[in-house]
Amino acid sequence: MFKLVGRLLAVACLLLVTTGCFEIEQLIRIDADRSGVTRITVTMDMEEALGPLFAFAGEDFDLEAQMKKVMAEQGGDMDAKFAELEANLPPGVTLGEVVQRAEGSAMVVAVDMAFADLEALSALLKGDAMNSLSGGANLPSGQVSSAGGLEIIEREGELVLQFDSFDPDDKAAADAATEEVDPQVEAMVQSMLGDMGFSLVLQTPWELVESNATEETDEGLVWRFNLMEMSDRMEQGESVPGPRVVFEVDDGQAAAAKAERMAMAPVSALSGKSTMAFAGVAGGTVRIDGTRVRVPPFDMAVTEVTQRQYKTVAKDKPSQCAAGCGKELPVQSVSWFEAVAFANALSALEGHTACYTVAGAAVSEVEGCTGFRLPTEAEFEIAMRSGGSSVFPWGDADADAGRFAWHSGNAGGRAQAVKGKQPNEAGLYDLSGNVAEWVFAPSVDGAERITRGGSFADGAGALRSDARSRAPGTIGHGHVGFRLVRSRP
Repeated sequence: MFKLVGRLLAVACLLLVTTGCFEIEQLIRIDADRSGVTRITVTMDMEEALGPLFAFAGEDFDLEAQMKKVMAEQGGDMDAKFAELEANLPPGVTLGEVVQRAEGSAMVVAVDMAFADLEALSALLKGDAMNSLSGGANLPSGQVSSAGGLEIIEREGELVLQFDSFDPDDKAAADAATEEVDPQVEAMVQSMLGDMGFSLVLQTPWELVESNATEETDEGLVWRFNLMEMSDRMEQGESVPGPRVVFEVDDGQAAAAKAERMAMAPVSALSGKSTMAFAGVAGGTVRIDGTRVRVPPFDMAVTEVTQRQYKTVAKDKPSQCAAGCGKELPVQSVSWFEAVAFANALSALEGHTACYTVAGAAVSEVEGCTGFRLPTEAEFEIAMRSGGSSVFPWGDADADAGRFAWHSGNAGGRAQAVKGKQPNEAGLYDLSGNVAEWVFAPSVDGAERITRGGSFADGAGALRSDARSRAPGTIGHGHVGFRLVRSRP
């Protein structure tokens, strides 16, 4: 297991210049003329990556000192590594902007590479870009360009991209060389790499025909892999299928216009990333305080904001973890005003317009904003019901709550890691239970704000789709967190 994880790391983190990696994101944009850009971003939380190593050695970990040391030492080493990378790129691929930056406790490396055609793209994705890669002439339409990592089939009116599956047989050579690993060391490394994930975002100007993508967003088709989970599956002899997508090719004006809209911002302009997944909610009509409210379609975060996500953006830990600490636990003890501030901060980091103006205790919405915001009561209830009208998000019986929600009968008096229960039909986790969630609604009695969804402190019967509660909005509460939504254009 340990060796297999190391092998996956070596493949997925080919551009990382420090030890350890936790989140890898690759964006591929294919334009109408078959050229495009790929961006690889690797984010490593230094505190989480190096802290366990120092603890294992019985030494104190000084985050500020280690960040300064790595930034100073890696500068020249990074230049040398990317010079080697540039020298070994396949024909038709050029190295663009390269950025290394510190963000709070995280070290981020981002690289842009441009490819001239689909043959160059497949050659680039063949394997370890640090090795010598070779390209070839474009194949006639209808033939296959296969480069190991990505197979591209183009025929009249259709473009098919198939990425390799992760095959358990591929680890045979690595297993043959595996030696006994100290269980204590393996446990430490497993803990250190436990949340490591990889995501691939694919953008093209053509219309989607078929895809096994896990999510279709405004950014494009998104596949997300947890490399540790993949490793476990491979250990069980399972093959993990790679992404496959089929596009209907249109080389007319519509395709050109769509390609123009997909322009990527310079990598140096990217100052942060949310690592949040969103799911589409169809909208509908619901009654709030006796008033019929119509809700247009919108996108909602799949999970509550986690402590890791909050710290990445806010550069600070929540004020306390009264109901449990852990990077994949929902953030708690964040006031309603801090949740609003987080939404605006994330919008700014990702280049969107803020959804709120704040003047002291006065918070107002910005019409037509493109950024992140708290859901309204109506949006939250629509999301819970997921197009239905049942008493609870899962049906009419509270006896079924244990499959979908953390409540007072099964949570042990504390918050639990997100995605620990089944999602609702919209693919949203923990809308009921775990932590109650702030929504954007007028204040109650001038100070209190509305929460929805119920929490780990509530009984199963209190997790109704229409249930609401309230709490002072100026302070945080150990049983209250939040999640974000985005309006659609």
